[in-house]
Amino acid sequence: MGAVGEDGERSMPSSWINKLERPIGFVFAGGASLGAAQVGMARALVEAGIEPDMIVGTSVGALNGSFLAQGFSASKVEELESVWHGLTRETVFPGISLMRAIRWVAGGTHHLASKEGIERLAESYLPRSHAELSVPTTVVASDLVSGDKVLLSDGDLRKNVVTSASIPFVFEPATDDGRMLVDGGVTSNVPVVPARQSGAKSLIVLDPGYPCALDQVPDDLLGFSMHILTLMIRHQSYGALHFLAEDSPIVYLPPPCPVDVPPHEFHRTDELIEAGYNHAVEFLDGLSIDGPGIYGHPHYHGEAAEFGVATS
Repeated sequence: MGAVGEDGERSMPSSWINKLERPIGFVFAGGASLGAAQVGMARALVEAGIEPDMIVGTSVGALNGSFLAQGFSASKVEELESVWHGLTRETVFPGISLMRAIRWVAGGTHHLASKEGIERLAESYLPRSHAELSVPTTVVASDLVSGDKVLLSDGDLRKNVVTSASIPFVFEPATDDGRMLVDGGVTSNVPVVPARQSGAKSLIVLDPGYPCALDQVPDDLLGFSMHILTLMIRHQSYGALHFLAEDSPIVYLPPPCPVDVPPHEFHRTDELIEAGYNHAVEFLDGLSIDGPGIYGHPHYHGEAAEFGVATS
């Protein structure tokens, strides 16, 4: 990797970058509060001297990716880090109360929290439309009725990002042209297939992983719901990776591990950012690319072989 200059960016790009066929798609996975790790990963990629030709994101990855699509630079990463330092459980998941929880259990409502928190984030930090972004960006949602992936790449960026982050059971589903849409993680938490569908020839994946080292299941309704969803989708991308890697290089930045931060808690943001950065720097410094394949790996504990994932 090149030397780091005063602006925080490396003076020369890393040699492996030249082995990636353009266009290069940066893939921002979902992960709720663990998405802080993507800030550190992005910082490492900026220092490596690589910029995305397109960005595809799901849920918190849609928020992070769309923010950085305004200009993928060291200064933009620093701005995103400042945004993350202002996030709390209460600002992201407002409106949770005992009465709403009782109604949720009784079937009187289908969501625990208000979307006002993520709507404020989108309004405060994102431009109104996809056309205002410097890097073409697609965010992924899921059709709640059909189970189809829904790729949103134009029009109202803020609305699309909030839709992509509409975690089922936690937030109210969004509506779009008569469709009921929820979080993209339901169908594509690590949106490598949507990135390929959007035209990317090479992929760099920023996946914050999952909380693999919790002592116990969160005992509050929000935490329990998000924990179950996380477990359900954590193996989701394995088969797609194996298929796509047959003719494309996929640089899969290793997620931090072990992680004992529940995805609904935001009090360890600094730790996650630094873990994402340190893991990515160590990996990128030793990276060598020789044709199609998976370089790096998803967050797993020895079970990847049964899904056919090979690492390089």
